[in-house]
Amino acid sequence: MSRLTLTAKIDLASLRSVQRALDKVKAGVANRVVKGAVAKAARSVARVARQDAPQGSVGVVRKSIGVKYKSYERGMVWAYLIGPRRGFRMKGPGGKDVVATRVGHFAEAGRKSIAPKPGTVLAFFTLKGSPASKRRRKVSGAIFTRKPVKAAAGFFFMQKAWGETKGLKTSIERDILAGVMREATKAAAAGKSIYT
Repeated sequence: MSRLTLTAKIDLASLRSVQRALDKVKAGVANRVVKGAVAKAARSVARVARQDAPQGSVGVVRKSIGVKYKSYERGMVWAYLIGPRRGFRMKGPGGKDVVATRVGHFAEAGRKSIAPKPGTVLAFFTLKGSPASKRRRKVSGAIFTRKPVKAAAGFFFMQKAWGETKGLKTSIERDILAGVMREATKAAAAGKSIYT
């Protein structure tokens, strides 16, 4: 995941209905239900980010947005990271690799205009030779300009997805309570119980 990753802290201990339901069930069942409910919420936020992300020349940022699970403090804290996946790359125009984590922050927030310093020019180099070659930037393939490059506006797709996290607590609460009932029904059908 890149530096665009979303972070939203949701304290389930403050939800009394959830706490009452989870106190009555076995620890393994409680973990499975909570993890599933939070994963579902994270996937819905990632879907919003993917919808609003720019397509670009190859859609690398849009296609790279995913959800990654992590646990901290010996499994007591669960985290689902949402953002462009690290190492995700696609072939762009001219066969050059486009890496999602390198362009994602530009797609989100845009960039200001770039102007040459007084007495200099901006130089854009075309890449020639194999990727392993150390001298790929050939002056013969350079494009020089004295004009500033225009600013690029951002799409703020992760910021819009962040807005979706506001209602997550309610949906997670609903999914946990439904999950406990689902697990109880499944266990009862097998002649077992999930309750302590």
